[in-house]
Amino acid sequence: MALVILIALILLNGVFALAELAIVSANKARLEQASEAGSLGARTALDLANDPNRFLSTVQLGITLVGIFAGAFGGTALADDFAQQLNAIFALPVSIAEQISFGLIILFTTYLSLVIGELVPKRIALNNPEKMAILIARPMKLLASVSAPLVWFLSKSSEIVARLLGVQGADTNFITDFEVIAMVREGLVSGEFNTDEHDMVKGVLELDDRRVREIATPRTDIVWFDIDSSQDDIRQILQETSYSAYIVADKTIDNILGVVSTKDMLTHLMKNDTIQLDKILHDPFYTPKSAMVADVLEHFKNTHINITLVIGEYGGLEGIVTLNDIVEQVLGDIDMRDKDPVQRADGSWLVDGQYSILELQEFFHDFDTPIDERKDYTTLAGFVLTRLGHIPQVAETFDWGSYHLEVMDMDGQRVDKVLISPKATK
Repeated sequence: MALVILIALILLNGVFALAELAIVSANKARLEQASEAGSLGARTALDLANDPNRFLSTVQLGITLVGIFAGAFGGTALADDFAQQLNAIFALPVSIAEQISFGLIILFTTYLSLVIGELVPKRIALNNPEKMAILIARPMKLLASVSAPLVWFLSKSSEIVARLLGVQGADTNFITDFEVIAMVREGLVSGEFNTDEHDMVKGVLELDDRRVREIATPRTDIVWFDIDSSQDDIRQILQETSYSAYIVADKTIDNILGVVSTKDMLTHLMKNDTIQLDKILHDPFYTPKSAMVADVLEHFKNTHINITLVIGEYGGLEGIVTLNDIVEQVLGDIDMRDKDPVQRADGSWLVDGQYSILELQEFFHDFDTPIDERKDYTTLAGFVLTRLGHIPQVAETFDWGSYHLEVMDMDGQRVDKVLISPKATK
């Protein structure tokens, strides 16, 4: 009978250990989903998880009391009975039999407490924390209610001692971008999310970490209108491009007058049969190249001209960023042109000069760039110019790490195409 009582106490300790780990480890999003489906256990588990101090105090109180009773019971009733058995079987002196009995009972109780009272229940809790939390939540809440006065006294005592020691409470009710991405990645493995959803969530969270210079269309690629452009020139540019807004300048792009939206141009054309750029100009919005993409997106939400002019540290125009550029960071490249590296039959790769150097490093895992240069350029073309130190000629080559690079095509002064080949191993 004494052994049965001891095992029952250890099993009760296991219930407390299981409840503690299950509630703490359970995914709140899944509990919320189960609660909305009508599960009272899930709702109770959420309540306990959102008020951990009271719940954990109840669990700790239960574990402590069970441990005390199990130790006291095992050290008295079981030890005495076992000592008598040893005395009867081996004819040992009473004092020696009692010491051996006490030591063996302590070892036996410790073993059961570790295996049945801790390790196995915690493994069960970790195997399916949400299910275990739903099953155990309501009994634990009832126990918390019954023991509330004692728990309150213990909690207040703990707070007083903590204040005396200068320990301040920490607010841990937050979640980081990394944790969100990690959870989505787990969903990708389990099949809850597909690859596109994972990439979109990752893209959205990275907007606050990316600077506009990383996604800007470079100055050399900007399509713009001269304020004195003829109607034929304006119509031709509109037919050949499909941008939502354009820069308007006087003679040179350095003399910017404003920006116009394609929608305003078409509306003006329908009403007047001509496009008078000076009538539909909007003040340009300038953004330093070090600004965050998320800040630009916030500005776009408050205006119908979704274009910003990116300026460098000396005030010169370095590029533009449109809403389409930001959307591509979330959805991926939605341009019909294929800008990804193209592998040729000989194993080399043809890469666009405007390809992101960061994405290139993800594509070629050992293509590392110097840390002190990472603020100087964002594209492969910038990397090539930095390495060579001059405007290259077609067919100019150089080696970097385990790769051989060759300039395949130039668009004026701009590096257009680069061939990247693994260096031959000797």
